[in-house]
Amino acid sequence: MIKKTGFGLLLVVIGSLSVVNTANARWAVPLLNPGSISWGCDLSMSEVKKGINTGLAAKNWIPSNEQTGYTQGKIVVRGKHTLVVDINYTNSRFDIKYKSSNNLKHSIDSAGVEKIHPNANSWMENLKNSITTVLKGKCN
Repeated sequence: MIKKTGFGLLLVVIGSLSVVNTANARWAVPLLNPGSISWGCDLSMSEVKKGINTGLAAKNWIPSNEQTGYTQGKIVVRGKHTLVVDINYTNSRFDIKYKSSNNLKHSIDSAGVEKIHPNANSWMENLKNSITTVLKGKCN
């Protein structure tokens, strides 16, 4: 009986360690800014601004601090996770960069690498694709 209980306990401990390691690995993801994106044609600055705002809205992001050539995008997920990005743009390119976040485990490790919850990278990538699709559609 003791051997079976010991074996069961061993399985529980091993299982718990693998769950802890998996959870911790989710936090150890480098932050990936989508970078500079071109959509293939020149548009007026007002068309680009409108296209960016349409792309933001399509993915439930909120624009703010809008100026010519710049806007901020913010998404709040489940009322507790917030991600804010800077979007700089010209008549042919835009650039998305991380600005700030809440409850997304943002940190900078000892090697100077920015880390964040992997969902933040996905949200920025989805936003990039959404905006790019809208702006490419304006080229026709």
